[in-house]
Amino acid sequence: MEMPRGMTRWARMLGFLAILALLVPAAAIGARAQEGGKVLRVHHITYPDDFDPQKSSFTNEIDILALAYEGLTRLDETQQTVPAAAESWEYNADATQITFTLREGLMYSDGSPLTAENFRYAVLRTCDPATAGEYQSILFEIVGCADYAGLLGSDPSTPVAVSEADLEAAREAVGVTAVDERTLQIDLTNPAPYYHTVAYMWVFFPAKAEMVEGDPDNWWQDPANHVGNGPFTITGIEEDQLITFEANENYWQGRPLLDGIEYVYQGETAVALEAYNAGDLDIMQLDPSQIPQIQGDPELSGQYLVYPTASTFNLAFNLTQEPFTDIKVREAFSYAFDRETYCLTIRNGDCTPTLSWIPA
Repeated sequence: MEMPRGMTRWARMLGFLAILALLVPAAAIGARAQEGGKVLRVHHITYPDDFDPQKSSFTNEIDILALAYEGLTRLDETQQTVPAAAESWEYNADATQITFTLREGLMYSDGSPLTAENFRYAVLRTCDPATAGEYQSILFEIVGCADYAGLLGSDPSTPVAVSEADLEAAREAVGVTAVDERTLQIDLTNPAPYYHTVAYMWVFFPAKAEMVEGDPDNWWQDPANHVGNGPFTITGIEEDQLITFEANENYWQGRPLLDGIEYVYQGETAVALEAYNAGDLDIMQLDPSQIPQIQGDPELSGQYLVYPTASTFNLAFNLTQEPFTDIKVREAFSYAFDRETYCLTIRNGDCTPTLSWIPA
């Protein structure tokens, strides 16, 4: 049975064929990449539904946003939280308030200044009931965010009538303040000494208000609107086919080593494998059915990488339908399902069994 996308999460590993173009000489990148500079060509199977920082939720969306934008913090290669747009942060005594200090001289990719007000806008837009992003609730520990988000009711098809004055009052009550150009203060509903880690997430990515407000639902479809603060800039969008990035000359850490990146979308992984073998792709995402073929190939097996990603998938029950209204029946199905065989045999080793949303 096909499940809704948000209800089909399993902890899994993604298989990739990879020429590590970041680490090898330009000669190994491929002829087309050499002619146009150092460009990494990355295959993706599924084109995203959107890539709007305050609405997106899936990895194929975040993969795009994380190149073009950056949060206040980031996770390093050991999953430790380290400074990003913010050079430091400080909690009050009971961790109900966190104050971020931004780096001096931050700029967007177009050279315009990036200030605390831009991050305040990201928070307010995430909490806005009109935005209703899938990760909106991650900010509900910010004072007033949940109240603002719930102002129109829980059913989008029958919104509660609310005056503009009430909406504005709720917006102003959200506990986020741009104290000055480099200082952002966030007030929390409870002690949250981990909140600097939450600040790495894409809901904090500072999309420019003037790019968003003209068409809040569709602004992200125009590459010119993606004036971001990440290491790369989106320069081209061909729906269902290609997204192109160029190095951001104004990135605070300096210009990236790569001149650009191309995300190439091809749902037929057999076609993508042909392109990889022809040198037209540098990294390819595999379908599980292809893994035995790759592992048995003397050349390609040495280029095959498998590693865990931060995605947890599950099979869900319809709790309104018999027999799944009975918890004992649900428990029986859970106990009977052979997770190890599913991952190792059916999916050819591209997932890891888990019994919780956060794998142990």
